Amino acid sequence: MRRLFTLLVLVLLVGFYGCNGDCCSEALKEQVDSMEGRLEELKKYCEQMNSNVASLQAVVNALQRGDFVTGVTPLTVGDSVTGYIITFANGDPITIYNGRNGADGLDGTTPVVAVRGDGDALYWTVNGEWLLDGGGARIPASPTNGITPRLKIEGSEWYVSYDDGMTWSSLGEVSDSTIPALSSPITEVTHDTDYSYFELFDGSVITLPKAMELTVNLSTDKVVMLPNSTFEVGYSLTGGSHSVVVEVIASGMVGADLISNDERGGVIKISAGSMIGSFCKVVLIITDGTKVVLRTIDVSEGKPDDSGTSEPDSLYTSTDYSDDGQVILLQRATVGNGIDIVFMGDGYSDRQIAGGDYESDIDRAVRYFFSVEPYASLRDHFNLYCVKVVSPNEGYDEGGTTALEGYFGEGTRVGGNHSKVLKYALKAVGESRMDEATIVVMMNRRYYAGTCYMYAAPALNYYGSGTSIAFFGLGTNNVMLSQLIHHEAGGHGFAKLADEYAHESNGTIPATEMLAKRAQQAASGWWKNIDFTADSTQIRWSEMLYDSRYAEEGVGIFEGGLTYWKGVWRPSENSIMLSNSGGFNAPSREAIYSRVMFLTHGSEWQYDYEEFVKWDMGLSVSNEVFSLEHYPQTTPPVVYPYSWKMAL
Repeated sequence: MRRLFTLLVLVLLVGFYGCNGDCCSEALKEQVDSMEGRLEELKKYCEQMNSNVASLQAVVNALQRGDFVTGVTPLTVGDSVTGYIITFANGDPITIYNGRNGADGLDGTTPVVAVRGDGDALYWTVNGEWLLDGGGARIPASPTNGITPRLKIEGSEWYVSYDDGMTWSSLGEVSDSTIPALSSPITEVTHDTDYSYFELFDGSVITLPKAMELTVNLSTDKVVMLPNSTFEVGYSLTGGSHSVVVEVIASGMVGADLISNDERGGVIKISAGSMIGSFCKVVLIITDGTKVVLRTIDVSEGKPDDSGTSEPDSLYTSTDYSDDGQVILLQRATVGNGIDIVFMGDGYSDRQIAGGDYESDIDRAVRYFFSVEPYASLRDHFNLYCVKVVSPNEGYDEGGTTALEGYFGEGTRVGGNHSKVLKYALKAVGESRMDEATIVVMMNRRYYAGTCYMYAAPALNYYGSGTSIAFFGLGTNNVMLSQLIHHEAGGHGFAKLADEYAHESNGTIPATEMLAKRAQQAASGWWKNIDFTADSTQIRWSEMLYDSRYAEEGVGIFEGGLTYWKGVWRPSENSIMLSNSGGFNAPSREAIYSRVMFLTHGSEWQYDYEEFVKWDMGLSVSNEVFSLEHYPQTTPPVVYPYSWKMAL
């Protein structure tokens, strides 16, 4: 360090020419010791700053790979918190240092390295300004093509390297008199029940879900069945990480297999032979790499209704129906005519409604529906209603009854009694507005499943008309619930978007189905996110293909959609409509925008591409659109070629 070294030489010269005796030697020794101590402090200081920068990169990586926070442990000195140790479900722990070093605080220029989003990407900044490479390009903070900056103090200046220490660039001077204040790109770490929040230097926040303890829920743990028969037991998982392994074994004279199995739940199929022994058991084994959970199902011979778990009198039964059918206006539109969304729940008892569980779950559904663009920016265009529905029993236990007759079918298919759903919805919006209403039904079971039912448009128009009913379970965590709502209610129900799923086993889409989908596209503006041609000049999103403003978003022509491998094309590699994760791709946002504007302003409104793009460019679109994380695919929407009135 040049300035410190020069000062040390001057001290030595003064000591040689201007001092006599032991007193001068002691003074010189004290100054040398002080400088050596400062060198050690600066070395420690740089190590902590580089650790903070590396920790920020680890938090960004965790966000982009969909990791969970498993622990936040404060580091303390006395009564003061000096930092945190953060542990992840699928990554190495990190340490974040905070606080200040040096009695006089900040001297000279103390760089703060942080990240800031721009569009769909994150980039490194220094003191709030973009960190640029030698060519003037911004440095990405990405686990795939990003480089973590490194800092050092040399001579009297700060230096940064963005090529792993091969070259260094000056960031300004540091004072000699004191150790600078320790600057952290992550200024605060807080957390609640479900999430950890990392507040950054510029005030923005990175939010990561917390991993809950792995638990298993069974539809029953006692099965009574006849010889030569089968019985299915549903299970769902709560908490744990994405890396969950599930196995099943059977003892005695029964067999067991997993069907409709995924990492969040499934079904155990139990098969009995000609005899069922006295000690038959099925054991479900689940591990997330850190914990192993065992659940046992006892199997005995007899008529299925002999099982104690299926007796109706073992279930809680509602007695107070005074709240049934009550309508709560959650929000009145402040723009235009107002677009109606009706939220309700099935499988909630009187005590769950009185205790606030019902309204709490409805509130979560509303928040998650509008947590993704473009709905987040269009929320003020909607009328939102909650209708209270009191069910005789809670959830979907065997032998129970729910008000809307909800059911969990094969795989991820769910449904209920549409006539009853529509009658409750009519209490909120009335018959004159039901033609364009979106109905959302929360099913009181922590299970991953969802299906949307779509009724034909009341008249020909190009903006996605028609009533819909979206049924889905609560999922096993908040992230899963939000993705179910985005896909079923926001994607299918309101925007009339198609599934972008593609299964190689399904081969090429049949001509009859292709013609039916084309007719719905032409008549009612449905399925705007898929097409049946790969011609870049003819495909539905051709303007975006040639628009440089969408170049970085990855709008393209990808074969596969509507569950078919061939003959259908979609606009992006991934989206909410493919993996049930991330965000809506550009043509899907266009479909949502078009229907909102049409319903808000009426038939005099006309779509203008440039007007849409200008508006769309102002959105903060999540980079999760490009995430390759996949949730299990839900059942394709069910389309009825007639009005909702036929279902009453």
